[in-house]
Amino acid sequence: MTFPTKEEFTTVSRSITPVSPLLQTAISYKSSIQREIIPLLTTDQMMDVKYSRKNEDVVRMLIHLGYRKFSANPSTENLYCVSIAVATIIKEYEWGIEYLIGDGLYKLAKRVYDNY
Repeated sequence: MTFPTKEEFTTVSRSITPVSPLLQTAISYKSSIQREIIPLLTTDQMMDVKYSRKNEDVVRMLIHLGYRKFSANPSTENLYCVSIAVATIIKEYEWGIEYLIGDGLYKLAKRVYDNY
């Protein structure tokens, strides 16, 4: 799969509804990634999460966990689900909403796609 255009990515985002299977997939990914990252974190990284100090290493770990889910089923829809899951986790860590506004989610999707 090639990286989707912004228009293709936006089309998927607009198709999400409260009863959409994609929404359920994104919620499932979010829960799964949150559980998977905990044993990978160092004490310092856990403190960064606890005290809302953005840690780019943890962001990369979240992206990598998302990449694993995306690469199991590489599609624009799955990339969107993984990206929104990771962006929501970052927001919950109180590290900002930059990945949920403007082009932020699309830029995060590129990072997931590239596993960076």
